[in-house]
Amino acid sequence: MLFRIITLVGLILLPFVQSEAQEILKQEREERIKLKEMPEAARQYLDSYWLKKSRRKRFYSETDGKNSSYEAKLIRDKRRFSIEFDKTGALQDIEELIDFHQIPDSARLRIDSTIVANYGKYNIYRVQRQFLPEESTEHYATLTTESSQNFELEVNVVENTRIQSYEMLFDTGGTLQQKRLIVRRSLDNFLY
Repeated sequence: MLFRIITLVGLILLPFVQSEAQEILKQEREERIKLKEMPEAARQYLDSYWLKKSRRKRFYSETDGKNSSYEAKLIRDKRRFSIEFDKTGALQDIEELIDFHQIPDSARLRIDSTIVANYGKYNIYRVQRQFLPEESTEHYATLTTESSQNFELEVNVVENTRIQSYEMLFDTGGTLQQKRLIVRRSLDNFLY
C-alpha cells in the first residue's frame, strides 16, 4: 500500500520535475546558413561593424527547442568572435573566445574555487568573454577586457562517477550566475 502511494505521488510530481530539469539543460542545434538568410537588422549590424575586416565568416541558425536565434562566427585581428541575434535581428550578445588565464586573476581564482568546491577536479574546454548589448559594444574597437560583463565556461566535471559537461556563466567578479547541463547529440561523439 505504501509503495502504491509513493508511486502515485511520484507520477503526479513527475511532470513538474521534468519541466524544471528542462530549464537547466543546454540542448542546442546549429545549422549553417548564408548571410542573406539572417534577419535584415542582423545583416546591417554585421555589415556596419564586422564584416569588412574579418575573415572565416560563418553564419548559423540556432534553436534550443523553445527559442531560435542567429549567430555569426568570425575572426578579426586574430580574435575569434561569436555574435548572436534574436529571431528579429536584435543583438543579444557578443562572445570572444579566450584562454582561462586571460580572465583577471581575482575572478579566475574565485571561479576556480567555486568549481573545485562543487566538483573537485575539472577540465575547462572552452572559455568566452561575453559582452552584452549596450552602446559600448556596438563597435569592435570598444570591446576590451574592461567592457566585458561575463565569462562563459564549458567545463567537464565528475559527478556521481560520471563525466558531465556544464556551461557555467560567471560575472566579472567570478560569481556563478547560471549553470546549465550540456546535452550533446549522439552524433557529437563522431563529429570532430
